[in-house]
Amino acid sequence: MIPQEKSTQKDRLLFAPRQLFGLRLGDILKFMSSLLLPLALGVFTVIITFQQQNAAKQQRDEDRKSSELQREQEKSLEEQRYKNEALDTFIKDMGKLLKENNGFLTANRVTATLARVKTLNILRELDAQRNMRVIRFLYEANQLAEVDGHSPLDLSAAELRDMNFRRLSIIKMKITNLSLTGVFLSNATFAGVDMEYVDFATNQFDNVNFFSDYINNVSFSFTRLNNSNFSYGKFRNANFLFSSLFNVNFSFSALINTHLPSTQIEHGNFSFTQLFNVSFSSAQLDHINFSFAQFYHVDFSSCLLANISFSHARFVDVNFSSATLQNVDFSYANINYADFSSAQLLNVNFSFAILRKDYHNFIFFYLSNKYLTVFLASTNFGGTAASYVEFRRATCIAVLFSSAILSESSFRHSNIKHASFEDAKLNNVDFFRANLYKADFSGAEIEDSNLQSALSTQDALKDDETVFHDRNLLNDDQYDCNISLDNSWILQTGNVTKRMSNKSNISCQFTLQLHNERATMLQRINLSNKWDSSTWPNSRAVLRANMSDGVSMRLKGIKRNCSASAKEILVEPNIPVHARWVQDDVTVTSGHDDDNDTNQLNAARGLFVDDDQSMIIVDTGHNRVMQWKWGDPNGQVIVGDNESEDQLNNPTDVLIDKETNSLIICDQGNRRVLRWSRRSDTTQGEILVDNIDCHGLAMGDQRFFYVSDIEKNEIRQYTMGYKNGTLMAGGHGRGSGFHQLFAPRHLFVDRQQVLYVSDWGNHRVMKWNKGAKEGIVVAGGRGYGKALTQLYFPEGLFVDTSGTIYVADIYNDRVMRWPQGAKQGTIIVGDNRKREEADQFLSPTGLSFDRHGNIYIINGLNNQIHRFSLE
Repeated sequence: MIPQEKSTQKDRLLFAPRQLFGLRLGDILKFMSSLLLPLALGVFTVIITFQQQNAAKQQRDEDRKSSELQREQEKSLEEQRYKNEALDTFIKDMGKLLKENNGFLTANRVTATLARVKTLNILRELDAQRNMRVIRFLYEANQLAEVDGHSPLDLSAAELRDMNFRRLSIIKMKITNLSLTGVFLSNATFAGVDMEYVDFATNQFDNVNFFSDYINNVSFSFTRLNNSNFSYGKFRNANFLFSSLFNVNFSFSALINTHLPSTQIEHGNFSFTQLFNVSFSSAQLDHINFSFAQFYHVDFSSCLLANISFSHARFVDVNFSSATLQNVDFSYANINYADFSSAQLLNVNFSFAILRKDYHNFIFFYLSNKYLTVFLASTNFGGTAASYVEFRRATCIAVLFSSAILSESSFRHSNIKHASFEDAKLNNVDFFRANLYKADFSGAEIEDSNLQSALSTQDALKDDETVFHDRNLLNDDQYDCNISLDNSWILQTGNVTKRMSNKSNISCQFTLQLHNERATMLQRINLSNKWDSSTWPNSRAVLRANMSDGVSMRLKGIKRNCSASAKEILVEPNIPVHARWVQDDVTVTSGHDDDNDTNQLNAARGLFVDDDQSMIIVDTGHNRVMQWKWGDPNGQVIVGDNESEDQLNNPTDVLIDKETNSLIICDQGNRRVLRWSRRSDTTQGEILVDNIDCHGLAMGDQRFFYVSDIEKNEIRQYTMGYKNGTLMAGGHGRGSGFHQLFAPRHLFVDRQQVLYVSDWGNHRVMKWNKGAKEGIVVAGGRGYGKALTQLYFPEGLFVDTSGTIYVADIYNDRVMRWPQGAKQGTIIVGDNRKREEADQFLSPTGLSFDRHGNIYIINGLNNQIHRFSLE
């Protein structure tokens, strides 16, 4: 073929129509378009068919569910109808039995058995609501209580679930005379119900709610309670004898005369609960929270107490005798009159607790670990076995450890003054930096070396003849004449020579070179390694010296910040027998009207002069106590506001408790004795004694305080923290016998605990030796009058170290001094002039001395206080 023909053929092929298997593209497209419509119709038909089938199935399902629901409803209605009929039949049958047996289902054995079987059977068949109607029917028919000698119907073994007993009584929320014993109750509620005379003995309670119930004379004896709530309830005469309680909540409840002996309580909450006359004797308590609870006359004797918290709780007359305490926390608790006799304690914590009164045969085993800060005022640990016990930083004032076993124990940094360790075993006891002032170690097993590290052993008694004395901190206190004065003393002014003492040939005494000169000498003493102010904030250093006339001593302290504080210590003024006071008195305070300004007084009755010569004045007419510093024109009100009688009402006397830095106030109008802290933020006092017509106060040397009761004509001695006092004088009715008093007023107690009383109505001053049954007249006692042998309604009273009595003779407008054994007194202030004279000393009601022997006297009717200086 020629090239031209090949080209022409190729072009024809390019422009010829495309073919597939002999079919052209157009034919193929036409064929496919002819199939599209039938295909769409087929798909549509299939979809419609499926939808119709689903709809039919759904309809069938709905019809089936509707049918099932209808059958269920019919079944439920039938069941409800059956239950209603069963309940109606039960009530009819019970009604018939009641009619046949004169209203008692337990009238005979056959009837009781038939009634019990029918009741238990119906309770198993019915729901909680209808079961409640069954119980209510029986309750209202008096079949669940003992009536006229017929026993209640026995429903023991019944199971009652999800029942609301708040609907039991026609009288809403009150259930009385119900016996429901031996039953099982779960998820039931009695919340807010008042229950009286109910018997739940031998029941089992699971998840039952008794919230805020009043439960009176209800028995839970031999019951088992799981996860039950008694919070905010009030219990009176309830009985839980031999019961088992698990995960129970009694918080914020009040239990009065409630009995829980031999109970088992685990994981219970009794926080903030009040318990009065409650018995837990022989009970087993584990993981119980009693924090902030209040216990009054509660018995824990022979109990097993494990993992218990009594923190911040208050105990009054609580018995722990023969109890075993393991891992028990008494931190910050206040324990009064508790009995731990024969108790055993393992890992018990009394940190910061306050314990008082009797603890006989008290057995400690590793009582807490360390750093106990316990207050044990006048506590008795007689016969205690307390080896390896930590009493660190404890306050054990006048505590009795007689015959105690305290080996290997620690009293580090403790205040143990006036304590008795007579016949005690004190092997290896640590008294490091302890205050053992006037402690008694007679017959004790102790080495002298054990006491060498004590802070003070001054006047401590080892046996009848040996008395300890603190080492004199002054260098060369028995001064050697051969040593230069400059080695120990610094002579600041004057000229001093040394000469041999006439009392010892190895000691010198200091004398002035010229008798008309004055000299001042000092010595510095380092107390930093001996005394810590943070540990002993209320302690004081005492300077003892043998001095001739004209010599004075002063102790000047240098604080850590290098500031100085001077304080001359004189516990009681040493007043010469024939001392005189300057008659040109100084008016310290003055007031002439009823104005309650701070520069005015109104009928002041009591007066106390502090070591810094500031006066604490009982401003009776203004219902307040004031502090008046020397030289200030105005006083400061520290107690009382003169606007109400809530704080004070007719106060009559005051004294200072230096141990606690507080005031003790006789609040006569409110019939109480208060302790009021001297801190500036104090707004309320603590009642020490109540229901007493008090007038006078006195503080003893061993933390006792004394109160005169005008109404009962007696004097009682009290220990801080106790409201029950010991009779010390009078108490035999009003009278003039030696065993009687007549409206006793002011008091004074000396270091030997001898009590002096202003026997107001008998116009005399009486002296009562410790333990005496009768008093001795030491001033007056010869009727009222103006003679020097007489008194006329004596008031304020003071006795110095020599036994001389100073008394405010109120109606004779004078202050008298009666030396010991004198038949008559002498007038030191006042002269019996006519009371009408305006400048006369009128009606002295109170008196006090400062450390220099100056006397301060209340000029009653002139509302003034005068100071007379000792010559």
